[in-house]
Amino acid sequence: MRAYFDDHSAAVAAEILGLGREAARDQPRLLEAAGYVRLVEKEAALADERWVTTVQGNVLAQASFGKPISRATASRP
Repeated sequence: MRAYFDDHSAAVAAEILGLGREAARDQPRLLEAAGYVRLVEKEAALADERWVTTVQGNVLAQASFGKPISRATASRP
């Protein structure tokens, strides 16, 4: 999600995900179903389907998936 912050086409998704263009076309639809991206209106998209992250997608982009530290570690001087 961090790399997909602006409106992008399936070609950009393919590059980010390391997939072929055809396989990458399905990914934005799955992310849309989950509420992380939405399709840009046809008038705004020039030739290809373009996707933009939603608020929920931006929250996911900012999430940290690292191991949390303990209270004792956090309290150490």
